[in-house]
Amino acid sequence: MRRAYATPSTRTSPSYPFFDPQHIQLHDLHLEGEDIDSEGMRLSLLLRHAQLREQSGLKLLHLSGRYQMDSLAMRLDGLDLITDASSIKGYLSMPWSLLQSDRKAQLELSTNTSLGIKDILLFAGKTLQETRDGRELFNTFARHRLLAPLKIQTELTGTLTAIQIRQAELKWPDILDLNLSGTLSEVLEMHRSGRLKLRGRVGPKANTLLGLLAPEQAKTYRIPSPLTLSGDVDIRRGRYVGDLTAEEGTGRLQLKGHFTEATKTYDLALKAQDIDGRHFMPQDSIGLVSLDVALQGRGFDPLSPHTQLSIRGRLHEANRGSLHLQDITLDGSLQSGNLGLSLNSMNPGANFTLQLDGIFSRQGINTGIGLELVDLDLQRLGFSETPLAGKLRLEGELRSDLKDTHTIQATLDGMNFTMGDEKIALHRPSFMYPRRHKTSMPALLRAI
Repeated sequence: MRRAYATPSTRTSPSYPFFDPQHIQLHDLHLEGEDIDSEGMRLSLLLRHAQLREQSGLKLLHLSGRYQMDSLAMRLDGLDLITDASSIKGYLSMPWSLLQSDRKAQLELSTNTSLGIKDILLFAGKTLQETRDGRELFNTFARHRLLAPLKIQTELTGTLTAIQIRQAELKWPDILDLNLSGTLSEVLEMHRSGRLKLRGRVGPKANTLLGLLAPEQAKTYRIPSPLTLSGDVDIRRGRYVGDLTAEEGTGRLQLKGHFTEATKTYDLALKAQDIDGRHFMPQDSIGLVSLDVALQGRGFDPLSPHTQLSIRGRLHEANRGSLHLQDITLDGSLQSGNLGLSLNSMNPGANFTLQLDGIFSRQGINTGIGLELVDLDLQRLGFSETPLAGKLRLEGELRSDLKDTHTIQATLDGMNFTMGDEKIALHRPSFMYPRRHKTSMPALLRAI
C-alpha cells in the first residue's frame, strides 16, 4: 500500500483538564502514511504526518518516522514528534527479547527531547488537579518565568551485560544542568558494576523553584547559585568508590571514599574549605567553615564485638556572628568493644578536653568520663547576654545495662561559676545517680 489517510470527524464530549489514560478522547485526528507493508508479524510503514487533539488539551502538531518490525525486533528511524509545547527527535532499535531480559539483546537509543512545562503538568495528571496549588501551578510557573522547556539528550548502546552511556544530559535553563556518561554492567544483577562521570550546575532560579514546591523548607533553607557538582563513581560487584566535589563561591566540599557491601568495610574522607553556611541557611549566622574528617571502619553496630571504627577530625575554622573557633580536634576508635574518644579545644571561651574510655557490648556500657573545662564563657561565645562562665574538672564512670539500670558516679574539682554579678565556687563535690526499674537513658542525662 503506497499511501493512506485517516481523518475522522470531530464531536464534542466532556473534557478532562489533565491527561487520563483511562479516558482518552481524540479529536481532529489526521494520519498520512505510505509504503505500508504488513504480513503476519512483519510490518513496515513510513508515517509522513500525524496530528490530533486530546480532550486534556494535548495538541500533537506533527508526527513522522519510519517504523519496521518483525517477530524478532523493531526499529524506529527518524522519529519527529512535535506538540504545541514539546518536541522529540530520535532513533530506537531493539530485539523483542530485550523485554524478556535477554542479556545479549543489542539496544541502540538516541533522542533529542524538549519537554514543555505545559505537557509535563498535563501528564502529571489527577494528582495535581486534586490540590488547589496543583491547579494553579502552571500559572505560578508562568508568573515566575519558569516555563522554559527541559532539554534532554540521550545516547545509549549495548546490552544488559554492558551499556555504554555516551550521553545523558538534562538542561532546565537557569535551574539545572546535569550531564552523565560512562558504562553500566550486569544491569539486572544485584551486584551491578559501572563507571560513571557526573557533572552538574544549579542555576539562579533553583531557589525560586524550591520556594514554589516546598515553601516551608524555603523559609529555612536556600539553594545558592552558582553551585556546581562533579565527580566519578566506580561500582564493581558490591564495591563502591566515589570522588565527589561541590563548589559554591569560594567554598569547596569534597567527599572521597569506598564501601564494600560484603564485608561492610568503609573508608571516607570529607574536606570542607571556606563553606559559608549563610548561603544555605540565611536565617542562621553560621559563616565560613573549614574542616577535615577521616572515617575508617567495618560494621555499623557499635555493640557488636566485630565492629571496628576509627575517626579523626579537625575543625580548622568556624564562624558564627562574632564567634571565631579554630583547631578543635576529634580522635576516636572502637575496637572489639573498646571505646576511646578525645575531643579537644583551646579556643578562648571554649577551652576544654573531653575523654571517654570504656567498653561497649550488648550486656551493657561501662565507660570512664574525664572532662577538664578550663574556660567556658557563654557570653563570649554569643549564647548569653549576661556574664555566664565557668570551669571545672570532672572524673567519673557511667554504667548501664541498656535496659532499666543506669548509674553514674563522678567527682568534681576546681568548680567555679560566674552568673551575672554572682560567683560560685565548690570544692570537690561528688555525686552518684543510681536508678533501677525502668529508668530511661534520657532521664539519666537530664539528671547529669
